Amino acid sequence: MRRFAGRVLVLLLSTWLSASLGVVKAQGEAPYSVETVKAAFLYRFLEYVDWPIDAKNGGPLTIAVLGDESLTAELHRNVRGRMAHGREIEARSVRTVQEGLDAHVLFISASARKKLSAAGGPHNRDPVLVVTEGDGALEAGAVINFVVVDGNVRFEVSLPAAEQRGLKLSSRLLNVALRVEKSGSSAPKRGESATSALAAAQSPAQANAP
Repeated sequence: MRRFAGRVLVLLLSTWLSASLGVVKAQGEAPYSVETVKAAFLYRFLEYVDWPIDAKNGGPLTIAVLGDESLTAELHRNVRGRMAHGREIEARSVRTVQEGLDAHVLFISASARKKLSAAGGPHNRDPVLVVTEGDGALEAGAVINFVVVDGNVRFEVSLPAAEQRGLKLSSRLLNVALRVEKSGSSAPKRGESATSALAAAQSPAQANAP
């Protein structure tokens, strides 16, 4: 049953990501690049996160990228014309964590991992979705962390970090996460069951709803 549930979650993740990319790869075509997949996830996350009412209202939803110019370029190509929560999406490159703390999403690349600590301390309650890549990043304060499993980009989530920053993550997002760290426990959650995962399935049209 656990193996079946895992397969269902992977299938849902693939469907969810395909809807984000807007196309389905034909058999035999080259797979999406890592940058394309990460970019799709980053702007897709915007649709499944609620920020505090009194924070970051008005204007476009912004994604700041630290330490990965190729990902920034990929985002520029892919967010043009896209919207989330009825707002336009913009992406920009930043040189420091502080420059990205006013964004809705701040991605810190593996090459800039040592700078993750700058998003903590006095800034650990700033309402920004901190996304990283690499082992141990959730324990270091990230809300979402990219990992590669069997050659596929997946992500893990820290609910305590999200709650500390005043962010509310949709259950639809959690259902396709590889691992979810829950409040009051360090034990991971890998999907409640195949039935609950199937209940979270949605069409691309439904996926665009906040």
